[in-house]
Amino acid sequence: MAMQTYVFFTKDSAPTIEELKDAIKENGFEFELPAEFKLDCSEPTFFKCNFETLESGFDYFLGLYNSDDFDWEPEDLTKLKEPEIVAAFNTYSNAQEIAGMLTVSSVLTKITNGAMYSDFFDDELWTSKDCIEISKEIIENSRDQFSGPSKMRS
Repeated sequence: MAMQTYVFFTKDSAPTIEELKDAIKENGFEFELPAEFKLDCSEPTFFKCNFETLESGFDYFLGLYNSDDFDWEPEDLTKLKEPEIVAAFNTYSNAQEIAGMLTVSSVLTKITNGAMYSDFFDDELWTSKDCIEISKEIIENSRDQFSGPSKMRS
């Protein structure tokens, strides 16, 4: 099963790769983005990463935000603010891929003061204030499921 996660933010708040990597460490994650990772990647691309020295990865691309692509509840619109950009992540239901996706998407949400929406969160929109804590909790609760890379990626 594939799972989608989206991070919404403004163009002005987009970090550099170095800022993203630094923020990942500063937020207590042991995670390595590959050298070829490009934040502005416009075509869905799989990036193989390492989460706590274990193989991880996710599909990723960045695009312009179009409100017609989402069906928001009125209370979500205040959390969402006025995004211009959406970063899209796709993982299979593999704990190590999910851990990698949660690491990058939650940190990206925090440093852009954006919002994060995921199939994984029961269709709830998370703010930059909540995303790191929630992601760490999900990762901690899924450690017993770490079993290597997704068979779908083989």
